[in-house]
Amino acid sequence: MRRYLTNLVFMWLICFICVARPSFSNSVAEYEARRQEYLFSTVSGSYGTNLIIQAYLGLKLNQDTLDQSLKKITAKDTADFEISNLIRVLFYTDDSTDKILKTLEQQPFWLVRGETEHQYWSENHMTLWMSSAWLLHEKFGWQLSDRTLHERLIHLLSIKIKYGFYEFFSPNYFPYLLSGLLNLADFSQDETIKTLAGEAAQRLIKENFLRIRLPHNAI
Repeated sequence: MRRYLTNLVFMWLICFICVARPSFSNSVAEYEARRQEYLFSTVSGSYGTNLIIQAYLGLKLNQDTLDQSLKKITAKDTADFEISNLIRVLFYTDDSTDKILKTLEQQPFWLVRGETEHQYWSENHMTLWMSSAWLLHEKFGWQLSDRTLHERLIHLLSIKIKYGFYEFFSPNYFPYLLSGLLNLADFSQDETIKTLAGEAAQRLIKENFLRIRLPHNAI
């Protein structure tokens, strides 16, 4: 499951290429070559997502990039976007774990009385906050302030599998939503949550791919 994120996202990218180039070869060797090329071409970037590649390849984390990511968490109402990246980093490497956790410990992972700084009430935000809180609970033994998190997470995933997503074709929110689902599918110790998250991620990608192939007047 360690490569679930990389493989699934690359399969999604290949779908885009196939639409434009019907003769594109889907050989395993070519796919793996493209995946490796992507990893090593992006590893030295200065974006928060590049920390994931560094951690995945077993490299030292760029501390300047990490500091920028941690700063965004404390300064932005959409802190969950950065947190989901760092959740994956925490599962790939022990480098800078204490530094990351120190910042995450200061964040409210769900609504508390008087909280006005963060966004929780949309599909991608609910998924990111809840998935991150659950994985921190499992991996580091964080106590859950909300005892209903397990039930809410299963309910959310079940609904999305049954009825689908409304942000599935958003160029802004689709990647964030997918990252939260894949974090659960890759790393959750709870077999129910892991399975549901994998199924939800596949439905999300399938809906996006169908939207690309269908003529606009068929939507």
